[in-house]
Amino acid sequence: MNYCIKIRGFVLSTLFIFSLASCSDDDNKTATVIDVTIKTPPTNVNYLKGEALDYSGLEVTILKDNGETLDVSLPNFEINDLNILPNEGTKMDESLTKFTITHSQSEISAFQNIRISSISNLEIKTPPNITEYYSGEYFDIEGLSITLSLDNGDTRNIETSIFENYGIITSPSSGEEIKNQSEIIITHKESNKTSNQPITLLTLTDIDGNTYSHIRIGEQLWMTENLKTTKYQNGDIIATTTPVTLDISNENSPQYQWIYEGDDNNLNTFGRHYTQYVITDSRNVCPSGWHIPSQEEYQKLISYLIENEYNYDGSSSDNKLGKSIASKLYWDSYSYIDGVPGNNPDANNSSKFNGVPSGTRVNFDPFFTGKGIYTYWWSSDSNQDGLGIAFRIQNFQVEADIVNIGDINTGAPCRCVRD
Repeated sequence: MNYCIKIRGFVLSTLFIFSLASCSDDDNKTATVIDVTIKTPPTNVNYLKGEALDYSGLEVTILKDNGETLDVSLPNFEINDLNILPNEGTKMDESLTKFTITHSQSEISAFQNIRISSISNLEIKTPPNITEYYSGEYFDIEGLSITLSLDNGDTRNIETSIFENYGIITSPSSGEEIKNQSEIIITHKESNKTSNQPITLLTLTDIDGNTYSHIRIGEQLWMTENLKTTKYQNGDIIATTTPVTLDISNENSPQYQWIYEGDDNNLNTFGRHYTQYVITDSRNVCPSGWHIPSQEEYQKLISYLIENEYNYDGSSSDNKLGKSIASKLYWDSYSYIDGVPGNNPDANNSSKFNGVPSGTRVNFDPFFTGKGIYTYWWSSDSNQDGLGIAFRIQNFQVEADIVNIGDINTGAPCRCVRD
């Protein structure tokens, strides 16, 4: 028998009389949980596949056998011995139709049904930051967000960072090359609902209105034609000389452009020749968004092509790139050395860079020379003596190399690369 002290006393004169008496089981009994019910369901009980379970707003009522009730909100579940499964944050899928709240001591549970809702519509909330591309550039998804409408009237605004959680894909995908697309297609895979984001495919055009083809090589976007403009990007004129062989050796900062030998028939194929001061001018001779490559950017082109086996013999070491850079046409024959642009030119241009042998304008004895034999393309850099640095291929040379070129009065063609 359990004992406890019960006071059964009375005052007799100055004495307090008490006695021990036995205690019944009811005296020691702790109130027991006999029911758990959901008082307030969580804010969200309708989900899309891939959404994380969120129990915010959930409140339950605990009923004890002594008639006591206790309302418990989600933050106080643990101290009241309440557990919930699946765990908050679990990704929703078709197998999840309910969640369960259990009082761990009594093992009494309450259940709340949840469901996966259907998508009734997908629309673009905010377009991507970039909607204009040159062919060959990579699609940039940044800034894109969508709104999904559910069959129960709810909506979800989805940012790109959680597209994967919701089974949302784009075509092309982020980082994929833009080719001839006029739109980006956004799709919710589960429902096959789609929405289209128009994009503009840009034409590479200089300030004179000349248009150019271009190609992606590695991470770079290159013009595949020589520059033809007679103006800087802001519209300022780039002068020429009369005659085209005028001696400019005494000028300190010559800014000129010429067609090879002044013959307009050479323009479309070989472009124009520019002095070093033109290509380094801050007004930028290239089309907007493009620039004269640095020595480092030419080196990046060389490294990429070597590593990806564009050498004429398919190797991935040493520099044997002359043929892969050179165009198939216009090269003078040079059949004495294997792997040079002048030997079997039909095998040239595997890189699609389309390098034509444009020659140069040499100023020390003013004339144009080298067409059919070699070409130099200006870089934006110069060496410690102020000599320009250029990218070069020659009909008799296996390499495509980076070298010094003439002086500030030399005229050479240009290629531009995307900013």
